[in-house]
Amino acid sequence: MAVHPIESGEQWASQALQLNAKATQWARDTPFASIFDTQWTFARKAFESSTAMARQMWQLEPKAEETAESTQSVD
Repeated sequence: MAVHPIESGEQWASQALQLNAKATQWARDTPFASIFDTQWTFARKAFESSTAMARQMWQLEPKAEETAESTQSVD
């Protein structure tokens, strides 16, 4: 039930980041380039972090420790 809203949010955020990157291409060779790059990087990391937290909260993907334990028990 929670998968669809999270995936939709991922798609919208990804498209927004792509649009932002295209909209700020004019600044590539200006002193503003580092500001826009920092802003884009921060937004991408915040988006990835919140998505990962939502998936973990809803237990849509296993925690790293659980995955490691299950692979060790198979060996």
